Amino acid sequence: DKLWVVDTGSPEFGGNPVSQDAKLVCIDLPTNKVVRTYFFGADIATAGSYVDDVRFSAGMALLTDAGNAGIIVVDLKTGAARRVLNQHASVVARPDRDLILSNQVVKAPDGAPLRVNADPLEVSIDGIWLYYGPLQGPWSKVCIYDLFNSALSQEQLAARVEFFADIPATGGSVMDAQGNLYFSDLAYDAIRVRRTDGQIETLI
Repeated sequence: DKLWVVDTGSPEFGGNPVSQDAKLVCIDLPTNKVVRTYFFGADIATAGSYVDDVRFSAGMALLTDAGNAGIIVVDLKTGAARRVLNQHASVVARPDRDLILSNQVVKAPDGAPLRVNADPLEVSIDGIWLYYGPLQGPWSKVCIYDLFNSALSQEQLAARVEFFADIPATGGSVMDAQGNLYFSDLAYDAIRVRRTDGQIETLI
């Protein structure tokens, strides 16, 4: 009965968030009222940040930053937020993977191929793993409780990141109760599924 809304706080992709505008908003649907807002300060939504998707696990929110590459972890009870995996290879868009739409490479305003950092993410059905990656893929995985563990250094956390799947540029994803990952394939206007055995099939 809750609707969660991510406000990037940024007037344009690649720009800087307006001060205190990047936030996660919780709306109570029965009353149609905002019941809590989690504001991201300049230490969380930093210069160049574009806070994007969100998933939830164990009383925490996990958000991707598609601009200033990283993952944001929010304690939903206290509101405390941390950035993790900043500029790690698993969240930074690779230069050898272009974003293709209608057989055309998507370009940034400066004419260079558009690069979008950490964007899609999913939580495993058992709540143990976070699957995530740049918009153009590939995806990695890391234990969610390692993300929550503030005692781990950034180097220790980075060492626990593993490869998950070579998923192409996607505009959205969802995981079913069996752990099958469904995603849109932007380059081919297709809906595909990654089965739990790692096989990828085309549905539509």
